[in-house]
Amino acid sequence: MSTIYTPEQAAHECLNTSIIQLSFSRPRKGIDETKARLRHITIKGKAAYQLETVKNKQAFQKTIEPEALSGTIAEYFTRFKAAECRGQKEQLFFLQNNKGTIALTKRISCSAPLTENNCGGHNKIKNYLIPEGTPLAFLIEQGVMNAEGAVLKQKYHKFRQINKFLEFIAGIEPFIRDTVARSGKPFPITDFGCGKAYLSFALYYYLHERQELPVRIHGLDLKTEVIEHCSALAKRCGYTNLDFAEGNIGDHPLPDGTGMMVCLHACDTATDLALAQAVRAQVPIIFAVPCCQHELYAQLKTRKETFRTEDHLMLPFMEHGIITERFASLLTDTVRALLLQACGYTVQIMEFIETEHTPKNILIHAVKKTQSTGQTERLKETAIRQYRRIKESFCIEPTLEQLLKDVIPAKQQENL
Repeated sequence: MSTIYTPEQAAHECLNTSIIQLSFSRPRKGIDETKARLRHITIKGKAAYQLETVKNKQAFQKTIEPEALSGTIAEYFTRFKAAECRGQKEQLFFLQNNKGTIALTKRISCSAPLTENNCGGHNKIKNYLIPEGTPLAFLIEQGVMNAEGAVLKQKYHKFRQINKFLEFIAGIEPFIRDTVARSGKPFPITDFGCGKAYLSFALYYYLHERQELPVRIHGLDLKTEVIEHCSALAKRCGYTNLDFAEGNIGDHPLPDGTGMMVCLHACDTATDLALAQAVRAQVPIIFAVPCCQHELYAQLKTRKETFRTEDHLMLPFMEHGIITERFASLLTDTVRALLLQACGYTVQIMEFIETEHTPKNILIHAVKKTQSTGQTERLKETAIRQYRRIKESFCIEPTLEQLLKDVIPAKQQENL
C-alpha cells in the first residue's frame, strides 16, 4: 500500500536517502515550469545542490545551499505531480493526485551504492530514466548489465543511447496517458527494424512497469534468430504485451490506431519504407534515426560529370568523397522532413546521441497535430515548394516521394 505524505514529509524522506538526484515531472495546472531536477554537486570542496528548471524550452540553473534544501524540495512537491529521488542506497518514486495527496508508490533498495563519484562527478551526473545499480532482467540477458545491475563498460554507449531515447519518450508521456484515458485501450507502438530490441524492451519497461501505462509494443525484423530470441526473452520477463514478428517493413502495413512508430538505424531506404507506412496509417508520433543514407549519395555521384559540364553549384561538393557522403546524408534527411511536412506533420530534427558514440546521431521526430485547415494547407504548400526547389537543384529522385505519391493530395503532387 502506498504511504501518504505532506510536501514537508516527502522532502524529509528524500533527504534521508542522501540525495544524488531528485527529478520532478508532470507539472500541476498553472505551473509554467515543465520539469525540474536537483542534483548533488561539490563546489570548491563543499557540498551543495544545483537546481535546474525548464521553462518555455529554456533551462535555468541556480545553486541551493544545504540549509535551504528542505524548503526548496517541499515547494517543488507542491508544483509537480511526479518525483523520482535517487539516493546513495535507495530510489523513491512519488505520485500526486489532483487533490494534492502525495503518495510514495515505490521504494527500491540499490544493491550497489549510488554516489556522485560513480555517476561521473559534477559535470557527468546523468538523470538516467533507467538507473544504474538496479538490475533489470532484459538488460542483463542483452549483455548491458551484470547480475548486480552494473553497466558493462563495453555496453555503456548502448546504455546511454537507450536512456537518451527514453528522454524523448518522457516528453510525449502526457499524450500517451491522455490517449489511453480516452480510448480505454493499451497504447499501440511499432518498432520497425527492431534488431535485438534494446529499445522495445526499454520502452515496455519504462512505460508499463515504471509509469504504469498500458501499452502494446510490436517489434519487426528480418532475422529469424533475432525474433526467436526476443520473443523468448519477452516471455521470460513476463512482458505479455510485447511481441515480435519476422518480416519486411515494406510488407508490414501499420494497423489503424497505431499510436507511435519507432525506427532506429534501419539501413538506407528501409527508413523511407517505415516513414511511408507510418504516414499511410496516420500515426500521430514518429521517431526515426536514419542510417546508411546511400541512395542520394549514389545519385549525386552518377551526375558528377553533368555537374562538371554545367559548371554546377554542386560540383565543389563532389570533389571529395567524404564531403559528398556527408552532404548526401544531410540532404536525405532534409528531404524526409519536408515530405513529412507535406503530409501534415510537424517535424523536428535533433541530435540523438553525441557523435563520439555514433556518427548516426540525427533523430527525426514527427508529430501529427490538429491545426486549422488553412494553416495546415499553407504549411503543406510551403514544404512542397521547398522540396521541389531542392529536388530540381540537385537533380535527385528520392524514394520517399515515390512511396508517398498516393498519400500526398493530387493538387500538391502537381507541384512535385
